[in-house]
Amino acid sequence: MPYIHIIGRAIILIHHNVLLARDRIEGHVYPPGGHVEYGESAHDAIIREASEEFGGEITVGPFLGAIEHAFDYQSEKIHEVSFVFAATPLNFAYPKPPISRESRLDIFWYPVGALKAIGLLPPPMAELIDRHVNGSETGMWFSTLR
Repeated sequence: MPYIHIIGRAIILIHHNVLLARDRIEGHVYPPGGHVEYGESAHDAIIREASEEFGGEITVGPFLGAIEHAFDYQSEKIHEVSFVFAATPLNFAYPKPPISRESRLDIFWYPVGALKAIGLLPPPMAELIDRHVNGSETGMWFSTLR
């Protein structure tokens, strides 16, 4: 039975660079974070995922927005809702990226001004980050379903 995936994502910005993860197998690029587990808040999922993915210690800041995205993957229909928060690193800093703890992930810094060229997922994520960097409103909602 299909279900909706709830994802927590962290936007970690330093000197107009954002921390990103790239799946070495699929090539997908996205901000750090991942699935929210049953009984876990999106906030806590982001902290847990940062620790699991790259040993990152972070503080999660304000809610920036949500992105609803549906797509087909390996003949399966996927529907995700990503809750996106600003975050601040505590044990790493730009320009040296933290080292991935997961063999399938690369963790790296990328210039905010070039995000549209990298194919950031979900697709509205680059616009959400751009609006955040330019001081736009928070609590933005994006959907690829319309």
